[in-house]
Amino acid sequence: MKKRLMFYGDSNVWGYIPFGGRIASHDRFPQQAGQFLENSEIVECGLNGRCSAYSHELFPQELLGGASFTAEFLQSLPLDALILMLGTNDVMDPLNLSARSIAENLRRMIREAHAISSTIPVLVISPPAIAQRSLWELVGLYHCEKDILEQKLAPVLAKMACEENVHFLDARDAVPEFDAEDGMHLSIDGHHALGKACGKALRNILDSSNEERCSGTVY
Repeated sequence: MKKRLMFYGDSNVWGYIPFGGRIASHDRFPQQAGQFLENSEIVECGLNGRCSAYSHELFPQELLGGASFTAEFLQSLPLDALILMLGTNDVMDPLNLSARSIAENLRRMIREAHAISSTIPVLVISPPAIAQRSLWELVGLYHCEKDILEQKLAPVLAKMACEENVHFLDARDAVPEFDAEDGMHLSIDGHHALGKACGKALRNILDSSNEERCSGTVY
């Protein structure tokens, strides 16, 4: 029986190529992850520019990932697992969100998902770091806050995932920083590396014989 998996995220789920274009479906990390499962169906819910916020006076309404999450989740049912990877757009202007705020937005999404499907496994992925070479442009040209850009998301998201009894993966273990030309997206190699790490984690999570399936696990 096929395992149906929903990946909810931003342009790195969508497969954006800096300065135009989209990475082929089979090379994007959600599809790469699916190759590590015997029989899977991947539902990609990626959107360029999406953040985790539920509301903001300046940010485009359609890109508020928290606000649109429940509708997307309901449209994707039935599902065997939910994978969340957001946070990169959140640390940029005009949002400039703290790691704690991002974690609370993701916590809310997890609780919304579990209110609809109480037993669905959830994997939270903390994204790679923004490449150091891109920080000067974000700070100098786009007025982002350097301390916010460089904050460590992974420990805060891992703590939240543990509290919510869901699974956690730090993408930096596979891709330490975004490796595409702009330093804010994944290259094809980056997609493959993250897909491998994600696929192995999901294989473990979805193994019905795994005693830790329903407990928070860090991968």
